[in-house]
Amino acid sequence: LGKGLICVISQLMKLFIAHSKKQVQAGYSSCAQEAASFLLSTPGVDITVGQRMLAHLSTNMANPIASALQSSR
Repeated sequence: LGKGLICVISQLMKLFIAHSKKQVQAGYSSCAQEAASFLLSTPGVDITVGQRMLAHLSTNMANPIASALQSSR
């Protein structure tokens, strides 16, 4: 392939990855919010367990893809 075509393909891949990452982050954020709502509305849930879970989710919210890759090793 020519250098021009390789450059175009490279740029398209970067755009795709950036777009996909934003979608993953939005989905992760939505799931974290649902988990928080569930924990707050469920009677009998130990508050420290809920706090630990929400702290874990918020820690990984910035980059859920990297967090998932690290935890799968």
